[in-house]
Amino acid sequence: MLGTHPDVAECGVVGVADERRGMVVKAYVVLHPGGGAGEATARASQEFVKRTMAPYKYPRVVEFVGELPRTSTGRLRRGELRRWAAQGTPVAGARPVPG
Repeated sequence: MLGTHPDVAECGVVGVADERRGMVVKAYVVLHPGGGAGEATARASQEFVKRTMAPYKYPRVVEFVGELPRTSTGRLRRGELRRWAAQGTPVAGARPVPG
């Protein structure tokens, strides 16, 4: 659902460990050119998902990235997204926004 937001060009979503909740949803988001990567955009995308899906499924953490890792055939490399999340450090050029 997040991928249908008007500001989002593409996204990848993974589960990440959270001390308080056990697991939370983290979204890596690539915006359309000219889109502003900031807290307001992250909140708007979170609210969009809450309105279109069950509220507990919205991404608690949104990180804006320049591109998503893809295989040579164009498939999303979710393992790489999980590795990014496990490292706990933002990807170069990324802007994390907690939910």
